[in-house]
Amino acid sequence: MRWLSKGLVCAITFAGLVGGHGIPALGSAANIYIAQSAVGAANGADCNDTYAYTFFNSASNWGSGAAQIGPGTTVYLCGTFTGTAGNSMLTVRGSGTSGNPVLIQFTTGAELTAPYWSSNNGTAPTSGAITINGYNYITVDGGSNGLITSTADGTALTYQEMNVGIYVSGSSGIEIRNLTINNIYLRTGTGSSDSSAAGNSADIWFAGNTTNASIHGCTLSDAHGGIEVEFDNSTVSGFTIYNNTVSHHAWGIQFGSGSDSEKATGISVYGNTVTNWNDWADVNATYHTDGIFFYAGKYGVGGSITPSVYNNYLYGDLGGGIGISPVTSFIYCSTNALCSIFNNVIVDTGNDDPWGMINIGAQAQSGSVIYNNTIVAGGGGSLDIGMAGSATTSLENNIFAHGTGIAIWPNTFSSVAFADYDDYYSESIIALDNNSGTPNYVTTLSAWQGSPYNHEAHGTTGNPLLNGSEQPQSGSAAIGLGSNLTSLCSTLPALCYDKNGVLRSATAAWDAGAYVYTATPTNLSAVPH
Repeated sequence: MRWLSKGLVCAITFAGLVGGHGIPALGSAANIYIAQSAVGAANGADCNDTYAYTFFNSASNWGSGAAQIGPGTTVYLCGTFTGTAGNSMLTVRGSGTSGNPVLIQFTTGAELTAPYWSSNNGTAPTSGAITINGYNYITVDGGSNGLITSTADGTALTYQEMNVGIYVSGSSGIEIRNLTINNIYLRTGTGSSDSSAAGNSADIWFAGNTTNASIHGCTLSDAHGGIEVEFDNSTVSGFTIYNNTVSHHAWGIQFGSGSDSEKATGISVYGNTVTNWNDWADVNATYHTDGIFFYAGKYGVGGSITPSVYNNYLYGDLGGGIGISPVTSFIYCSTNALCSIFNNVIVDTGNDDPWGMINIGAQAQSGSVIYNNTIVAGGGGSLDIGMAGSATTSLENNIFAHGTGIAIWPNTFSSVAFADYDDYYSESIIALDNNSGTPNYVTTLSAWQGSPYNHEAHGTTGNPLLNGSEQPQSGSAAIGLGSNLTSLCSTLPALCYDKNGVLRSATAAWDAGAYVYTATPTNLSAVPH
């Protein structure tokens, strides 16, 4: 259990868990300091006596020897490291162990900078500023203000190249925390000078066969992807991505495989703030824009991904107002995805999101659930929930607020497996079935409740009275509206807490939306993960 208070995250990890930092293994060095160049006594004893960064990159300096980097070693990065275009700065050459990872620790003011970082195989990156390829139990900690950046890769800059801040492939027990990565690809204007390589830029890129990874407390901006997990021809499992701030990307957080029957399991994405897509939206429809995006393998050949997506805050304009850019969704569950989506706050400040603020794609699996979300639409034409195919989805305890568009747009009404206890405030259309090209509009709650639909016996169109933080105020129609879903907490433990970590009732009716109504909000809460 992790205890949270406003403005403070205190994480306790134990030896044996991913990211836990226990007692250094016998033999390997406890602390090693490196910088761009050797300084002082050049013995790695402190930031005044550093090894050059080339010490880190040499395989002969990794192992269990007294002066080597090995399990339990902390490698401190001192000052500014200036790389050359298209090359990695730091390449990991060995592994830690469970409970004794190798910790790469940015000291105050440490920075990795280059015109651009990655090498590539023509279609995908193969390295980054920090490269971890086939080694396990490595932790990268940005400390108070550690930074990875680029200076010359972008639309109006010298280069338009594939570029990655941290690249990981074929590894286990990876933790990336408290790090700022920015300007990996700085896209501006319509992107007319961008090459196809821009679409393979990412702040953090995971390639295939990676397990037990954790990315948290990071601030990421300006690349095609914030966190991209690509697992073509492989599998991934055990990812937790939480408490990151992700902005100025086409895809904020993405798990994807476009090949055959890949599987991704144990995926949790929570507590993240994702915003600002306009740099990647243009009238040429160059890129899809998405907040959090999942797909696995080819449809119909056995792929699957089963993420839990909760407690996230996604806001802004996906770019639909820019022109014909193919906006998808703030949360998009696409090919072979089976998603549990709950306690999220999604605020659309634009005027047009054609595929839905949450979208269950045409080739998703049946059985996704959408519980206790607060979805605040922008202007006319907004769509809250899109269901593009035949996959069935259940909805309960959600707030659809302030929109003048469509609350639910299934490809066919049979895609709505169950819908109840939701608040459809100020929606022009409750549901729209566009099957066979013949629109069928349900414009009133009473019609949605009646035959042949028989949904929302307990639903409402009352005012949820949300404040500026999208929390219900006294008199809100959302208070006590929801179904008590305590029976689901054994499989979705965080569902029994709201987005702020307030425990929901075990016996009484729940409040609809992401937040429990509290007259006096509490500062201390407990959230299980």
